Amino acid sequence: MSDELIASGDPAEIEELRAVVNGLRSVIAGAPAEDPERALCLHDLGYLLSVLACRTGDIGMLRESILVDRDALAAAGDLPEDHRMHLSARINHRYALALLFECTDDTGDLTELTRADRAMIAAVASDNPNRAELLCLSWSDLAQLAGRVDETELVNEVAEIARQAVAALALDDPDRPAALADLVDTLLAVFERSGDADLLAEAVRIGRDGVRPLPGDDPVHSLFPGLTWHAIEPAEQCRI
Repeated sequence: MSDELIASGDPAEIEELRAVVNGLRSVIAGAPAEDPERALCLHDLGYLLSVLACRTGDIGMLRESILVDRDALAAAGDLPEDHRMHLSARINHRYALALLFECTDDTGDLTELTRADRAMIAAVASDNPNRAELLCLSWSDLAQLAGRVDETELVNEVAEIARQAVAALALDDPDRPAALADLVDTLLAVFERSGDADLLAEAVRIGRDGVRPLPGDDPVHSLFPGLTWHAIEPAEQCRI
């Protein structure tokens, strides 16, 4: 299965991809439940179903990929804890649920997506080079849900996952300044919901510290002053 075939929008190659999916379905249907390769086949089928759903716009196939991903996760229970498939299957599952939410804009689907995010993050090792990227995805999903659901615990979780995402970025990562600016914005939004003055003080500190190392002509530089001053005015009112 080549990357070119997976990425292709050519009708003939889409049919070839569909044939691979049907072949995997047949292999899995004929494999004993205890077959050690079954989990990997389910993993691959779930991923390819979501790819094919993207190429064809078939939401039924996308829903099938989510069910297959769940089966893959269940089958992976017999694999060693450090097996790469545990995380890979959770990333597949999160990816398919994100696609489904894009199609439906349903809060229930978004809630299910954030559950998958939590499971995915729990499976990511602290030294995984992709940890920051996955945390940022989770941060975005949780923030969307917090905007729809009035739950204090969820709002606090958004702030915490945002902190973790920024902390996972290397100090010299080019994405770090923008992530810091987003963190300030997130903390301000959480403060407005909760009224927690500590969050406001944290936003002010991060805004001030974040702008100092940036060159004056850095385009991100313009993000911090507005956010920071937006925070400083209520902070002064709270005498922080």
